[in-house]
Amino acid sequence: MKVLLIDPEEKTITEIQISKGIDPIYKAIGCDMFECPIQYENQDTLYCDEESWLKYDGHEKGFVFPNLKSPILGKALIMGCDDEGESEDCKSTPKDFSNIIWINEVDIKIYGKLTGLIYEDV
Repeated sequence: MKVLLIDPEEKTITEIQISKGIDPIYKAIGCDMFECPIQYENQDTLYCDEESWLKYDGHEKGFVFPNLKSPILGKALIMGCDDEGESEDCKSTPKDFSNIIWINEVDIKIYGKLTGLIYEDV
C-alpha cells in the first residue's frame, strides 16, 4: 500500500510502501500507540504517535501543519481511507504538504512549556 512517510529528523516527506494492518503502521512511525488527528478532504488521514508528548525527552524533532493546533513529534504517515474506513493507497503527494513547518527541540520545548505539555526542564 502506498503511503507518505513524514520524517522530521530528515525533513522529508517520501512515498513508501507498507503492508495493510496495524503492525506496519507501528513500525513505520516507531510507536506503540497511534492516533489520527486529521482527515483531509480526499479522505487521506494523518497517523502519528499518540504518546509522543508523554515520551518527550528533549531531543525530539517535529512538524506543524497550518491546519493543526499542536505540533506532531516524531515520524508520521499519511494513508488513504475508503468509505468503510479501510486503509488504502494515499491520494496525496509530497507536494500537497509543501506548507509543512519543520520544528526543532527548542521550538518543541517552548510550545510544551507554554501549553503545559512539559512541566519541568528536560
